[in-house]
Amino acid sequence: MAGDEQQQQAPLHVVVFPWLAFGHLIPFLELSKRLAARGHAVTFVSTPRNVARLPPVPAAGLSGQVRMVALPLPAVDGLPEGAESTADLPPEKVELLKAAFDGLAAPFADFLAAACSADGRSGELERRPDWVVLDFAHHWLCPIADQHQACISLNHGHGSKRCGKDAFIYLQLSSWAFMGMFSSDLTT
Repeated sequence: MAGDEQQQQAPLHVVVFPWLAFGHLIPFLELSKRLAARGHAVTFVSTPRNVARLPPVPAAGLSGQVRMVALPLPAVDGLPEGAESTADLPPEKVELLKAAFDGLAAPFADFLAAACSADGRSGELERRPDWVVLDFAHHWLCPIADQHQACISLNHGHGSKRCGKDAFIYLQLSSWAFMGMFSSDLTT
């Protein structure tokens, strides 16, 4: 029993991979900072331009805990060069961004395979990921994570329209419960 308690208290390595919209990137970055503040290692995955445009992670104890990984967004016919988020596009071109995003499946699979290698090291990673926190658009990520036996937390914001706001909040909070996110400082 004591071993179980120690295992539950051990810091986690969480990979965070939001959809390519700043309404998703910023909250997921905030989640990453809060996880890092609790002692967990976080790998935040996005595209090079989005990583460059995100606010910096405060150096006071967090920057060493949050590692940014930039996966190049594949070119798609009709998608303007340099367009890596919904902020870069008119609404009628977002489908092109989704198509390019789907092209991140292979690079993400390579990243996760390296991160989950036998020794658990990939470049600067000190251990294999315990969790992959993903967003709504990652239909291809679950099989990749399953192949590498990585646990997934799916945060599907549109679920609130199908199952009611309270159910969505419960699902979101319960998915964060494993990380100790139920304290009063969650909203501060």
